[in-house]
Amino acid sequence: FFPGFLGFLGITILISFSLVYIFLGRDEPPVDEKEFQLQKIEIPKEKNAFLFLEQLWEEPIALMIYPGFYTQCEDKLLIGEGKLDEKCEEEILKNHAKTFNVFEKAVNLPYFQIPSLQDPEAVKLGPLKPEIFLPTFYKMMLEFNLFKVDYLLNHGKEQEALDLLFDIAKFGQLIEESPRSILANYL
Repeated sequence: FFPGFLGFLGITILISFSLVYIFLGRDEPPVDEKEFQLQKIEIPKEKNAFLFLEQLWEEPIALMIYPGFYTQCEDKLLIGEGKLDEKCEEEILKNHAKTFNVFEKAVNLPYFQIPSLQDPEAVKLGPLKPEIFLPTFYKMMLEFNLFKVDYLLNHGKEQEALDLLFDIAKFGQLIEESPRSILANYL
């Protein structure tokens, strides 16, 4: 009798404490989620490197992933088919002079923000926007800048090559520190 009574008493006490906790216990106040909500980002157009680089998009961005977009010399460079001859080097430098100039100016701007991601309430699911091809575009742009670094080194312009390398690293940092970026994981 006595062990059964002690077992019953123990279970009754546990159930009593559980019921008291259930009915008299207080939940924590709900967490204020406002601090976790994304806010709209206001970046002036003249300080946004993304908008500055848009002037390089003379062709639709989607074409950049298809064969035939680049010249034979550019394809040879991008595929990595050995050393380019001087004619090809000059052709690439000439064809991408605007790319080099625009990149040099864009890398000195303080922000890199895709406009459609500035306002989280405006982001909608739907058809792919051209911005989805941006990683390919920037990869190609950086490939040509790395080619220029190699060209400068081979022609005794070490300081210019070093400055351009620092600009390339700065561009990666600019993307990485973007307030709301989809490209950082691509780096």
